[in-house]
Amino acid sequence: MIGRVVEIASDRRHLALSRGFMTVSTEGSEVGRVPLDDIGVLLCNAHGLTYSNNLLLELSRRGVAVVLCGPDHMPVAWV
Repeated sequence: MIGRVVEIASDRRHLALSRGFMTVSTEGSEVGRVPLDDIGVLLCNAHGLTYSNNLLLELSRRGVAVVLCGPDHMPVAWV
């Protein structure tokens, strides 16, 4: 299966790992979750975005491309 491109474009979100899912939360409340097996690319395009190291490690193990965008919404790094 080809993985989905997941873009995080809303400000002040936190991404974390929880039992095989990537959780998206804001101000301590979960606003969404995506199964890790469904993700092919994670596009990080938001101001104030934070993420856990455990999430980045697990995405890396699964071969997911994590693209970090700058203030001009252009990619500046790829993990």
